[in-house]
Amino acid sequence: MATHDLERLVETFHNITIDEDSEKYQGLIRMSTRVLGVCYDVRHAYQGDREIELVDNGMTAECHLG
Repeated sequence: MATHDLERLVETFHNITIDEDSEKYQGLIRMSTRVLGVCYDVRHAYQGDREIELVDNGMTAECHLG
């Protein structure tokens, strides 16, 4: 289901963002903030707060890349 795909996408984006308090990754704060901005819009899209059209892409859990 497309909503589940969007939820997994947001979860994955959250996993790759960094801890803002980490001194080690201070150079990546702007990139991480942009990723979180995408998360915000995608989350609102699957909650129905954005005008989106869900389209079945025919992929299944058994599909593999490359």
